[in-house]
Amino acid sequence: MRIERLFPEPSSVDFALESTAGGTRALAEHRGAPVVLFYEARDRTSDNAQLKQVLTQLDPAVRARLVVIAAGDMRAFDLPGARPVARAAARAVAARHGFEILLDWKGVLAGPPFDLDARKSNVVVLDRRGSIVFRASGVLGPSEIARFFSVLRAT
Repeated sequence: MRIERLFPEPSSVDFALESTAGGTRALAEHRGAPVVLFYEARDRTSDNAQLKQVLTQLDPAVRARLVVIAAGDMRAFDLPGARPVARAAARAVAARHGFEILLDWKGVLAGPPFDLDARKSNVVVLDRRGSIVFRASGVLGPSEIARFFSVLRAT
C-alpha cells in the first residue's frame, strides 16, 4: 500500500505541550516510531472508544512499537484562576485511565499544520519521519477504521 503524506516535510509537523505527568512533551521526541494522536474536546472523548479499545488489545509487540498520545483542547480554561482547576481535573482523568494527557492551552493542534477540529474527536497517524499520513475528525465509521489500521500497518 502506498501512503500519501498529507504533509511531506516532517520538520513542519511538531508541537510541545504541557503534560499531566509533568513537564513538556514534544512530538519530535517520538521520531522513528509511528504516532497515533487523539485530540478531543472534553465531551467527545467517548466518540472513538471502540478504536481506542482495539488499540489497547493489540499484540504487545505491535503496541510496543507505537506511540499513542492523548491531547485535550484546554483553551476554554486558559483564564486567570481556571488553569490550576482544569489542570487538576485533567490529571485526575489521566490517573483514572492510566495514561498521560497533553494540555493544549493555546490551540496549537487546532491551527496549522494540524488544523484539527477542537469540537470533535480527532485521530491522526504520523509516520516514523513525523509526517501526517492519516487524519479524521468525528466518530470513525467502519471504513475509516479499516483505513486507519491499513495506514498504521504501512507506517
